Amino acid sequence: METKGQEVSSGSTEYGGFRYVSVVDEQVAAAAAHGLHEDRGDGKVILVFHLGGRTAHATKFVIRDGTPSLIALRHDPFLGGDDFTARVVDHMADLIRDKHGGRDVRADAAALRRLTAECERAKKALSYQQETVVTMRLDDDDDLFSEPLTRSKLEELIGDLVGRAVDLVESCDASGGDVVGVDEILLVGGSTRIPMVRDLVKDYFHGKEASNEKGVEPDEAVIRGALLLSHPHQARYLDPCYDYWHSR
Repeated sequence: METKGQEVSSGSTEYGGFRYVSVVDEQVAAAAAHGLHEDRGDGKVILVFHLGGRTAHATKFVIRDGTPSLIALRHDPFLGGDDFTARVVDHMADLIRDKHGGRDVRADAAALRRLTAECERAKKALSYQQETVVTMRLDDDDDLFSEPLTRSKLEELIGDLVGRAVDLVESCDASGGDVVGVDEILLVGGSTRIPMVRDLVKDYFHGKEASNEKGVEPDEAVIRGALLLSHPHQARYLDPCYDYWHSR
């Protein structure tokens, strides 16, 4: 049975003149992107942790004969990478106020947009390096704000939010009923690139690494999987293992 959101999506599709076939759940699409929608995933218990820009959810399901069966779902619609960025923005705004004569960039919409964009860039950079610099021109003259930001400082700023997100994983896994354990862990959404997020998920599963044999980018997994499921005859262009799976 379709959810209300899926009903709206299917209705909009038909209204736009497209032929509606089905709605693919994000977690199923993510599993498909990792090659778990066919024989390799059959009978396996999969946990998908999706941490995007604005929402977070953990889903535990099993695939049997190619059909996914939901075991547990936990969702926080008000938690995501945008909240992480906001913490960095608040921190930098306070430093600007302290170092630049009490200037409040929060009261200047244009300046706040520039600061937010720069903090977003810095947050992403810290997934791959230990330190970066947040730099922003405050106005049209030479008044320049420049402040180093380390990965450890970022983790200090967002630690409680990351903890809330990972709590979804723990709650979802613990709500599996008779289904104990997880065979495959999939991390989806750009915010799962943050090392602190990955480390906490790994720690919860006692050192078990998230699956990514195909090298799928976390923020591309859903759309890639949806394409594989919606147009399987073109899947060989997206999936280098397509010929192998379809020759079995």
